[in-house]
Amino acid sequence: MVGGLKATILTDWAHTFILLIIIIIFALTTYASHDILGSPSAVYDLLVQAATRHPVDGNKDGSYLTMQSREGAIFFVINIVGEFCGAWSRPCLRCLKLTKHR
Repeated sequence: MVGGLKATILTDWAHTFILLIIIIIFALTTYASHDILGSPSAVYDLLVQAATRHPVDGNKDGSYLTMQSREGAIFFVINIVGEFCGAWSRPCLRCLKLTKHR
């Protein structure tokens, strides 16, 4: 039985890697096999068409593909504050962070 911080980091990495592979497989299956979507460029074209028909208030040029939106900035701040509070309020993660500095 092997344990310690090294084993914790390796298992965290392995589980994250497996989940990312599953997510990528599902995303590529959706993009490649769907009748309407078909490819990432078709999804882009459909999002551009949707933005011209139904623009989003607060986004730059009403686009769904922008990184410049007021609501997006608020969402970013809420997530940063929430993740910081969540990570430091859980004793398990706090112990991992403290042991990394020793």
